Amino acid sequence: QGAPGVHQGPDGEPIVSAEVLVPLRVREYSKDAGAEVSVRGIAPRAFLLRPEIKIIAGRVMQPGVHELLVGRGASSQFKGLRLGEQPSIHGVPWTVVGIFESNGDTHESELLAGCRNALIRDSS
Repeated sequence: QGAPGVHQGPDGEPIVSAEVLVPLRVREYSKDAGAEVSVRGIAPRAFLLRPEIKIIAGRVMQPGVHELLVGRGASSQFKGLRLGEQPSIHGVPWTVVGIFESNGDTHESELLAGCRNALIRDSS
């Protein structure tokens, strides 16, 4: 965080996000075939790091609660990832509380979870 060249936010703090990726098995709508998507555990400052991520439906997830943001592409392609649905991650139901877009980049195929969630503690 303190390395030279790390950008700072309006509050003077470094814009960094310690992140972890965890795979999630899902099913496609079109083929009813199995697939895998990434659940990205993010820090609260991740939205400063990636300003292209915009919520297009619902709201941002709360850290410490089993809530997810789902990319527009993942939500339309895979079962169980629409607003209000509850995919199971490691046997625990998580609620999709928001859908986001990211200028059509690969993040739109991911799910985002707050870094204080149990998923991150269990997977690190």
